[in-house]
Amino acid sequence: MVDFKAEFNVLEKDPNYFLGCAIEWDLITGVIKLDPGKYLREIDAKYDMTDIYSSPIPLPAGRKIYMNEEWSGDENLRYLYQQIAGSLNYAAQLRPERMFSVSQLSRMMSCPTQENLSLARQVIK
Repeated sequence: MVDFKAEFNVLEKDPNYFLGCAIEWDLITGVIKLDPGKYLREIDAKYDMTDIYSSPIPLPAGRKIYMNEEWSGDENLRYLYQQIAGSLNYAAQLRPERMFSVSQLSRMMSCPTQENLSLARQVIK
């Protein structure tokens, strides 16, 4: 019999966290709860979102996002926006109520503006 840990480089993680969700297990009732809030808090920390206010709705009501025809060409902005949009796409799997907002923001992956970036940050919060 081969020792798995000796054969492969295995990284052990906290068993209370899996695929972006905190796992809470009530031993008395046997209920298991998945909390995606931990992943969202990690995104907050990663993109320094401490100065952004939280909102009960991800995007303002009636807000339409259109492709900007006069893109500034800022590659750093595009890279940051794509990272945030990717994180939001994963988070939307955990929080389906954000799926519409994330799909709207994902349309701007190739030419985001500073306004798109601030909207993406608002969706995270």
